[in-house]
Amino acid sequence: MRVGARRAGVIALAVLIVTAALAVLLAVLSHLAWPPVLVAILGTVPALYLAWLAVPGVINPPGPGAAKKPASGRLAGRWDPVELGVHRVIGGGAMPRYVSRPHDELLRAVLDPAVPASRLVVVRGGSSTGKSRAAYEAVADRLADWQLDYPLDPSALAARLDAGIPARTVLWLGELRQYADADGGPAILGRLADLVQGHGHLLITTLWPEHWNAYTAAARAGTGAADPAGTAGRLLGPLPELNGRDPVQIDPARGGVIDVPDRFTTAEMATAARARDPVLAAAAAAAARAGQGGQVTQYLAGVPDLLRRYEDPGGDPYGQAIITAAMDATRLGHASPLPAALLQDAAIGYLNGAHRTRDIATWCDSALAWATNELKGAVRALQPIPPAAGTGVAGYQVADYLDQYGRRTRRDQLGPSSLWDALSAHASSGRDLAILAQAARDRGLYRHAAALWTTAVALGSTNASGQLVGHLRQVRPGEATRAARWAATQASLDEPRAVAALLRELLDAGASDAVTALLARDPVGHISLGDPRAVVLLLRELRKAGAGDAARALATRAADRTSFEDPFAIVLLLRELQEAGASDAAKALATRAADRASFRDPEAVGSLLPELHEAA
Repeated sequence: MRVGARRAGVIALAVLIVTAALAVLLAVLSHLAWPPVLVAILGTVPALYLAWLAVPGVINPPGPGAAKKPASGRLAGRWDPVELGVHRVIGGGAMPRYVSRPHDELLRAVLDPAVPASRLVVVRGGSSTGKSRAAYEAVADRLADWQLDYPLDPSALAARLDAGIPARTVLWLGELRQYADADGGPAILGRLADLVQGHGHLLITTLWPEHWNAYTAAARAGTGAADPAGTAGRLLGPLPELNGRDPVQIDPARGGVIDVPDRFTTAEMATAARARDPVLAAAAAAAARAGQGGQVTQYLAGVPDLLRRYEDPGGDPYGQAIITAAMDATRLGHASPLPAALLQDAAIGYLNGAHRTRDIATWCDSALAWATNELKGAVRALQPIPPAAGTGVAGYQVADYLDQYGRRTRRDQLGPSSLWDALSAHASSGRDLAILAQAARDRGLYRHAAALWTTAVALGSTNASGQLVGHLRQVRPGEATRAARWAATQASLDEPRAVAALLRELLDAGASDAVTALLARDPVGHISLGDPRAVVLLLRELRKAGAGDAARALATRAADRTSFEDPFAIVLLLRELQEAGASDAAKALATRAADRASFRDPEAVGSLLPELHEAA
């Protein structure tokens, strides 16, 4: 298509040139007056220029391979803030004037374009506190001439990374949980960690404090590479806390985390008043009248309107039930867009007796429409989410503020049986299902936990396989052995920590047939070797299962390909290789470790050297 368009453009240009030349030649041969000839020439020049511009590739030539790469965005200064997740202003008008606060100075300092090092910047704060607006203003101010790219999900982000992120690019990641909590999140976060080690890239994201705490706690607990929370925590862990620091004294090359307070101080309110912006003034006045002085950004984002609609006794009870079901499903672990059928089926249990006398067919559609209705041109309780391709609605996402509000006000609520039945019937993400199953078990809902884990296993989740067997072993021992063999045939075999956990559960359940079935699938040939500690765990479980040949095969692979970023993990692996009787593999690993391991940590050196000596 591109070649044909270029050929057509060149032909059109050639015809214009020939026509212009003939016109001049005829004028000369016919002894025409020169003024008309000059007019003809001058009239032809713009046409020639426009024709030249029309040739495909003349403006912004595509360059080699461009057709295969996803779009890399546009200049940071040319993005509309709403496109980047900044809340629309109540009333649907233009954004009010921005009031600079202390965290803005820190943001501008850490975004210094003269610093070549890539870095990650996290803007942390509650919902509707102005995190995205602060990030947008800082990027537009300091990096307006950089490219900005905003991939909306892990698959889009993976495509950008596969194509190669150009230097001088801002990678806008919105809320980090939209990647961390999605299927494929751990792998993509690991790739971001590699990107931060280079030069010329600025990664910026926003995060709630409770998610920060959950992610960093999971990282400290040493969860495996397949755990999204732990992977996110390891990405965040090295970041310095910049709050309260002098902007002049910070090191931008390290990135950092910056908090956005949930309300304006008295001095900041005075600054806002001096701006004489009517929208800003109206929000400040409304917050003050409600006894919530300083919560300007929340009123700009329409938070009070959301709460009034949700809690109003005169509102649509069916629509309110759908909103509550969405809040609970999200709170309990459903991170993907919520299907309409899930919300409508779940809502039944939130209705009182009088409202349940109406058949669901008479209210389900109108209730969903009520819950998704846009308030004052700015905000919806439930936001429709389009599919990855094509048109339509893939599902619904509860408004950030209502999500956070539900986590705070409903944290001790189990949710009705209709919610759990709907989650079991309609949830389709393996990650969501596994988290929901654990949430059900933690609340004593054992039947629902088993149903959710079973669906997750059917989707190939290895973690869910081990959790299902362990769950049944404790609550329904008679069913555990039968389920174990099926789970062993369904599980994915690429994550060593999860395979080790499954093997351990199969052994504890006495399911020898299931162990045989799992080993027959050759887990050793599929295992990722990026996490040496996880490989150690699997080696131990293989030895306990009497699979000495499989353990030695895994040991040989690990000796050839294991990463050396963690010297303590190499110590553990060397010991495990010796226990497995793989002395040749241990010697090979010791040789590689001596050449390539990182010895920046003296304590690690002290632990590793004796192991190297013994293995050699």
